[in-house]
Amino acid sequence: MSIRVKKRNNRRYVARMRLVRGLFIRNFTLFIVLVFAAASVFGIFKLYRYVRTSGYFAVKRINVFGTRHSYAEDIIGLSGISLGENIFSFSSDKAAEQIKNHPWIKKVAVHKHLPDRVSIDVIEYTPVMFINFSQIYLIDENAVVFKKLETDELFDFPVISGISKEDYLERTEYYRQKILTVFEVVQKFEKLFPHITISEVLLEKSGEITIISAKNTFEIRLGQGNYDKKLSILNVILNEARNSDISPEIVYLDINREGIYTMRTKQRK
Repeated sequence: MSIRVKKRNNRRYVARMRLVRGLFIRNFTLFIVLVFAAASVFGIFKLYRYVRTSGYFAVKRINVFGTRHSYAEDIIGLSGISLGENIFSFSSDKAAEQIKNHPWIKKVAVHKHLPDRVSIDVIEYTPVMFINFSQIYLIDENAVVFKKLETDELFDFPVISGISKEDYLERTEYYRQKILTVFEVVQKFEKLFPHITISEVLLEKSGEITIISAKNTFEIRLGQGNYDKKLSILNVILNEARNSDISPEIVYLDINREGIYTMRTKQRK
């Protein structure tokens, strides 16, 4: 009987030991995981503090590329980035958005170059003509009116007149297309008549175009459409006027009836 009791107690003892060992292993494993996690968090925190405070990651150079009409100092000022500032303390996207407030800037990208350099790449608007909105504004090659002309900005462009700022803002896409047509006509005109300087292009709300010469102060009323044909006819008219020693005042190429074009000449003094 004593032998059987011992065997039964021995089995219970082994079962208890297995349970205790299992609990110990699980708790010890959990303890190790918690210690490792705490050490990792502490290490990450220490690393974060290091990269955010170390002089190794302080901005030492800010390079601006692509400026022609704008100034690098103004671009850097708008970016909000300062020399000595931690390179991880600012957002490149936010800096780029702030730089876009500069009237000359069309596109911009801000790049961080670890450990201590920042580059700002800008693309400026390209002015091709003026437009008169009571004050003179600059237009780019896509017919976007992008800024008012400042007194210290020296450009020699023809000026578009005839529409107001309110008209342009109310029907922007319509007038953009009309201005693009003006660009095309002016380009063809200057190629065909390099000796005639355009001072002004009158753009009517209807889309009709009148070119005003600077040197000889005469008008060329082109109306709408068939510009290639009208410019060819103008070439003939001006050649005949020059050969006849006639100074034109207005050349009418906008008459609706096919084949009828007239010219008013200046009165001799």
